[in-house]
Amino acid sequence: EKFTWVLSPKDRTGSAGVHYLVVKPIVEPGIRSVNASVVVTSIAAQCKYWNESMSSWREDGCRVSWQQVMVGIQSSIIMFPINLLIVSIFRNTRPREKTACEQ
Repeated sequence: EKFTWVLSPKDRTGSAGVHYLVVKPIVEPGIRSVNASVVVTSIAAQCKYWNESMSSWREDGCRVSWQQVMVGIQSSIIMFPINLLIVSIFRNTRPREKTACEQ
C-alpha cells in the first residue's frame, strides 16, 4: 500500500507534542449553528466509512493512504446535498421579533 507523508519525520524533529490549528470563524446571527451542523454531518459521514485497521498514525509522522483520501471525497459528495439543505434552511429563517415582555 502506498502512502503520502503529510508530516515527514524531519519536519517533526524537535516539535514533539500536540499541535492545534486555530481558525477564527465568521460570527453572524445563525452562522454558528450552520457551521456546527455542517461540521457534524461531515464528521459523521467520515466516521461511518472509517476503517480502524487501515489507520496509519505513527509516532514518526502522519501518513495518508489513497483509500483514506477516497473516503474523504466520497463522504464530501454524500454530505454536500445535506449540508446545502441545512445552509439554505438557516439562510431563509429570520430571527424572532421581540415581544413586549422581552423589550
